[in-house]
Amino acid sequence: MHNHSDERSFRVTLKHINQTVYSGNVFRILVPTSCGCLEISPGHCTLFQVISSGWIEVWAVEEPTSLKFLCSSGVLEVLHDQVTLNAFQLVESHQRQQVEYLLKILNLPHYEH
Repeated sequence: MHNHSDERSFRVTLKHINQTVYSGNVFRILVPTSCGCLEISPGHCTLFQVISSGWIEVWAVEEPTSLKFLCSSGVLEVLHDQVTLNAFQLVESHQRQQVEYLLKILNLPHYEH
């Protein structure tokens, strides 16, 4: 297990139509964009970014492994080490039935957990 005690973290809130799906302190987050994956780390510059449909990966302070979420398009805002993502649809990877349904709607490749 990796020791994160000396790493900086920042606050992330993931929302589905303004309902919070995840909120916590993280070391980094990867989000899908039209140009590929965008990595956000502590101290990232202010950013307002449209995100694409795909997988979001979060390295949370309190988790030993990364967390994955499947999302449809949405908007990402980064300001002063606080990240807020509003997606039209957002599902945690362990919710297999909802993930499979969303993958079909979004016409994305098979389930990747």
